[in-house]
Amino acid sequence: MWSKVGLLCGWLVTAICLGFGLIQPLFSLTKFWFFENHFVILEGVSLLWEEQVWLLWLALLLFSVLIPCAKLLSLLWLIWQYPYPSSKVIKGLHLIGRWSMVDVFLVALLVAVVKFKVFADVSVLSGLYYFTASIIGTILLTSILEKSASK
Repeated sequence: MWSKVGLLCGWLVTAICLGFGLIQPLFSLTKFWFFENHFVILEGVSLLWEEQVWLLWLALLLFSVLIPCAKLLSLLWLIWQYPYPSSKVIKGLHLIGRWSMVDVFLVALLVAVVKFKVFADVSVLSGLYYFTASIIGTILLTSILEKSASK
């Protein structure tokens, strides 16, 4: 049985990881040994908005920012209700939780594709680790709360 304070601490660490994951560079791309670009999620959302690439803007905003934030807020509400969290909210978290790893998969795919290019080098940076840690944190918290709801 987990304590409410322990769950809140886990939630806080997860929320901090998400915050850093959104503002820290996920990876850097070096072309021809001279030109280096960093990819930051929130900067990517802003750039796609400015470039009027609406479908990609919506996908990045939805899967990288809105869904993780909605999950965190839902988890906070469930922790507030602990040890009797709402099973309907947990089912909703599972439904959207299936999409949690879409971002990490797409970034990994992009890194793999670029690695096959001769004149480009991709380096994974701290933002990707923070973002992945926040996703794993939400999965763990959801699992813990689901077990307490099923009792």
